[in-house]
Formats: sequence, C-alpha cells, structure tokens
Amino acid sequence: MPDGPTKPKKPGLLSIVAQATAEAKKAADKREKELRAAFNVFDTDGSGSLSVEELKAVLMRPSGAAPMTSAQVQQIIDEFDANGDGELQFEEFASWWAPKTVSSV
Repeated sequence: MPDGPTKPKKPGLLSIVAQATAEAKKAADKREKELRAAFNVFDTDGSGSLSVEELKAVLMRPSGAAPMTSAQVQQIIDEFDANGDGELQFEEFASWWAPKTVSSV
C-alpha cells in the first residue's frame, strides 16, 4: 500500500458512455412525452389516430398566422399517412410534427 494521499480515479470510457446513453434516453423520453401531449391536443375523440377533421380543427384555428386550408390539411395527411388508412397514428404524427418543434437538449 502506498503512503500518502491517493488520487481520485478518473471516470473510465465505459462510465462516460453509460452516462451519455442515460442522458440521451432521458432526453428522448422527454421528447416523446412532449410529442404525445401535442398528439393528444389533436386527438379529440381519444381514438389514437387523427382524422382529417381533427387535424383541421386544430390547424385551422387562428394563431396569428394564416390558418391552413382544408386542401393543405389533406396534403399533410396524404404525405405522412404511411399505412394509407386516411388518418395519422402517433408515429406518423411524430414524423410530421417533430421536425417543426425541435427543442434544445
């Protein structure tokens, strides 16, 4: 055993990677929670998918910007409706909404 004070160990690479991974997961979980909250604003009937009418109801509300037309709302549905059912499920909604609302982590 050495005499004298011992130096504290520096964190190892695995420890740093584990910490970074945990922080990334926490940020991803927070982001998903935010997206789900936004999705729930649109999903007024609680069905788990957004109809054209539900999407229109929120997007056509006056918010300082020009409200979207019915044709513009339908274009969003057409572009992001991956399974072709005419509605947006959460994953489809997230692929449309998330790029618009990137938050700093």
